[in-house]
Amino acid sequence: MIKYINGGIGDILVSLQDAKEAKEIDLYSHFAGAKEMVENAGVKVNKFVYYTNKIPEDTPGEQLPFRLFPVFDLPYNVVDILDKYDIDDKPIIGVHPFGSNFSRDFWAEKDHPIKNFSNECIEWLIEELSTSYNIFLYGTCSELDQLRQNIGSYFFNKNVHLFCNEIWESLASVALCDAVIAADSCIKTMSAILGKPTYVYLGNYVDHYRDQIFIDPYIREGVMKVWQFTRPTPQMFKPAINDILSN
Repeated sequence: MIKYINGGIGDILVSLQDAKEAKEIDLYSHFAGAKEMVENAGVKVNKFVYYTNKIPEDTPGEQLPFRLFPVFDLPYNVVDILDKYDIDDKPIIGVHPFGSNFSRDFWAEKDHPIKNFSNECIEWLIEELSTSYNIFLYGTCSELDQLRQNIGSYFFNKNVHLFCNEIWESLASVALCDAVIAADSCIKTMSAILGKPTYVYLGNYVDHYRDQIFIDPYIREGVMKVWQFTRPTPQMFKPAINDILSN
């Protein structure tokens, strides 16, 4: 019986250990680059179904299990990150202020808070952290380009390093982080499965699937701390910043 993964980047990552053992899988995903991502990790994709809004109900086979801390080899060398981005010896904080387009659109239709941090929040985080830390700022290239237009002066800070699009490079860079502050996103999943201190900001609504797979288990493990918001403000990040600065 063919085994399968259904979901986005986070779902792929927590299933990847078993996918590598299966060697060949079916893949259903709202991430357009999912097939390339999985095949770059050494797994053959028998069938790839890309969806943009409605999750497929017809997924024959056996769904691969989720693992809290999956074990797999990174297809990208973390040393290359240090060389490519000229990272100095300050500690590194990852910041991912965006949720996935699929999830944002899904919940926006239900009038729930969007997952993005505001420009004001991003400016505040950079100001608070960049003196003492390197900041790895994550997003798609279009998200970071738009952010550059909105708060461009902050990107001239030599301690702010941008990561977009390449999933395995992003995962390798998260492996270098001392902590991560993120919206409900694939980066927070990368951070959690690597056992990094992960500070997550969720829209204030119920999402049982999200909580059961990607939130509650990591809270129990002591890896993740979570806050909910209706409208993002800089003040909501102060507990996370204080916790980071005290460790």
